[in-house]
Amino acid sequence: MLIALAVAGCGAPRDDRTTRQRTVRDRALTPAEQDSVRLLDEERAGARRDSAFAVQLRPLLEDWEEAWTRVIPGFRLDALRWQKSDTLQIGPDSELKLADAALDALTQRRWKLLFTSDRWLAVDPEFGRIFDANGRPAGAGGDPSVIVYDFRAQRRWILATGPTSNRPFEVTGWLGERRLVVAGWAAWPGNSAKTMRPAVTIFDLSSLHRSAGMGPPVSQEELEAHQAMLELLIRQRSAPAHRP
Repeated sequence: MLIALAVAGCGAPRDDRTTRQRTVRDRALTPAEQDSVRLLDEERAGARRDSAFAVQLRPLLEDWEEAWTRVIPGFRLDALRWQKSDTLQIGPDSELKLADAALDALTQRRWKLLFTSDRWLAVDPEFGRIFDANGRPAGAGGDPSVIVYDFRAQRRWILATGPTSNRPFEVTGWLGERRLVVAGWAAWPGNSAKTMRPAVTIFDLSSLHRSAGMGPPVSQEELEAHQAMLELLIRQRSAPAHRP
């Protein structure tokens, strides 16, 4: 009799009030849950947070970080997920040989290019102006671009381009002599409510590698609020001090 009971116990498992929950299937994930799964997949693929790196970036990106913090409470550069570095590809269409006259033309103060301390490299903070081989303005580009001028090599390089809408590149600066920092946003496909992510890209012009740090998914409305706040913070910082 005991044997029969033991064998019977090997049949279907008893309902211990958990099997019903475990067998719930085919429930569609919410957009937030989908985002969480994809962010977890990024970390499993090698994305990491780097608080020490954030300390280096903060002097360059203080306004950019604060503008996001005003829109997304708790946002910090420390929380960016840094993807694995990839090779920086610069195609022949993205390169232009500069004439000797370009150095004098492009270093004029009115263009306000951002130079490295040795003044051999410069980046255009307006992300769209086009200059010809002699350094003369040739109109605005069709797409926003990260453009670097190398006066030692006498070359202009287009490191990245983005969509015309929403200004994908917002702030730029140099970490040392050969590392360029650009902050803006990147596309986040697959979720109609949150289509973008705050993004910081570092172009290492010595090793020709590129690293990207990504923030949390954000909506179009959050991006627009951030951009308006960033413009306000930059104007406040650059405004002359008020004297009573």
